[in-house]
Amino acid sequence: MIELTAGRRASILSFACVYLFGALIAFLFFENPLISLSVWLFIGTMGFSLALLSGRYALLNPVFMFCLLQLTLFSLNWLPFLFEPTLINDTYGTVGLDSNRVERAIIVLKLLTSLWLVFALMGNFLWKFKITWRAADIGFNFRNIALIIIAFSIMSFFVLVDKTGSFFELMIQREITREDRVAATIGRHWFAFAQMGILGVALWAFSDKRIFKSWYFLPVVATVLVTGFIVSGNRTSIVMSFILIYAAWAFSSKKLASPAVIAMAVGLLIALGIASLVREEGFSKLQSSGYDAGARENGFLEKLLRVRSERAIEGSASLGVLMALDDGMPFLFGESYKSIAYIPFPSNLLDGGKPPAAGRLASKELAGRTDTAWPISPVVEAYWNFGVFGVVVSGLIYGLFSGFIYRVMLNNFDSTILLVGYFSYVTTFSLGSDGFYKFFGVAIPLIVFYLLVKALIWIRRRVTSVNYSGY
Repeated sequence: MIELTAGRRASILSFACVYLFGALIAFLFFENPLISLSVWLFIGTMGFSLALLSGRYALLNPVFMFCLLQLTLFSLNWLPFLFEPTLINDTYGTVGLDSNRVERAIIVLKLLTSLWLVFALMGNFLWKFKITWRAADIGFNFRNIALIIIAFSIMSFFVLVDKTGSFFELMIQREITREDRVAATIGRHWFAFAQMGILGVALWAFSDKRIFKSWYFLPVVATVLVTGFIVSGNRTSIVMSFILIYAAWAFSSKKLASPAVIAMAVGLLIALGIASLVREEGFSKLQSSGYDAGARENGFLEKLLRVRSERAIEGSASLGVLMALDDGMPFLFGESYKSIAYIPFPSNLLDGGKPPAAGRLASKELAGRTDTAWPISPVVEAYWNFGVFGVVVSGLIYGLFSGFIYRVMLNNFDSTILLVGYFSYVTTFSLGSDGFYKFFGVAIPLIVFYLLVKALIWIRRRVTSVNYSGY
């Protein structure tokens, strides 16, 4: 297990200090000082949380990891608030054309998120119970299981290529309506199987330290990353994959950085940039170079910054929901959370389908659309359901659950299944209906693998017992 030394703590806290200084500069010199002030408060709350939680085993604490990821990989979700001069949001009709309304929504969003984090921190410290349970898979080498998972994942990808007709048709699935996608005909199980390759790689990497010295490891990783993104179009899967592989390397090497890791981080940023362009513009448009002349002249970096800014502000359904609530839209009183109970059941087995999660409700209430889902922040979802009270309770629940997970991991830091599950949890899970859906696709296979390993260990012990009694 990797521990936080004094030097590592200082390096992590320096991120918060740099961002605090940047937000202060934005407050003094940029056009939206109130937004800069709210972002400054948000960064300060994260820095304070990191300082309080930065013990030796802080990397096993979900609240600590939430703050660390927000300051690093996920910083592009809120950094545009500081430097974007034009505040427009197109998710809530013409209201989003009023920059004052958008500014107020951004300020409310950062204040609510800061409040949520304060109570998550409180909940984390409230959990005082020790966990003595030990996982059954400790010391188990997942190499053979991992190879089967990876092979099955790649096979599933080619099944989808066959079902859609070509690689190109598979790549443009996200550009067509849900009713016309191949998943509406064959179901989503092949899509889920095709994205399981990274779990196989992670299980292998956490249980076999020698894997990082093999020549074929990076090609395998690249293959499962590319196939997973083509199938899902989900940039979060790229981030999760990088964090899983990086965490496996860090836990085996007891280091936080190396030239190879820095090169991988640069590669991740480039991959996320390309993935963002593909997701926002569409693969078919990119392939045909269908941008207008002005867009082509701007260059890749400027295009990427514009896309991220649009994602954070112009296309943010979270801001749309906050503006709609300001206009008197009624609270949901738990409606979006009803869908969580239906996650394990296929939609075609349910009469009338599943209740809509937050993303579906947002697109329906803001724009009257039922053919898509617009993701919203879990903090905004809590506020949309129960107001400020919902934000407070959501933060406390997340903090308590994080305290429980932290103590489970302290006693099981050498369990491959739990390590993969933990780092999947901190990158995909959030205390909102959409967050449950994302993590469910990871949690179910891991539970199945854990039960399989437990059964194999039990069989091995029975066979050994029978053989021993036979002498």
